[in-house]
Amino acid sequence: MEIIDEKPITISEVKEILTKRDKNLTTGLSEQEARIFNKAKNYVIKFSKLSSEDAKGLKEKIKELNLNLSEENIVKIVDILPKTPDELRTLFSKEEKFKYNEEEIKKILDCIAQYV
Repeated sequence: MEIIDEKPITISEVKEILTKRDKNLTTGLSEQEARIFNKAKNYVIKFSKLSSEDAKGLKEKIKELNLNLSEENIVKIVDILPKTPDELRTLFSKEEKFKYNEEEIKKILDCIAQYV
């Protein structure tokens, strides 16, 4: 297998890919590979909180805030959907780059509130 492109995507987007391609992706897999595929699919079904469309929409709204969040951080926010400033800060507690003021944090949380 060759990696052609690499970009962070949300759990909801992974769910869409795995459920749409379920039969195509499992054809020709060994029993162990099929078991791993099914575990991954079950995981994303269980933990995805938004539809793929909503996840993409929320990613775009957060990008439009122009807060210089990395794509990885935006995906993390969309996957976790923090509801409070403390939950949002906790996601990035180990990152020195995540230094946003209350107003910026409120803007992010307001975007999230439109989707939950």
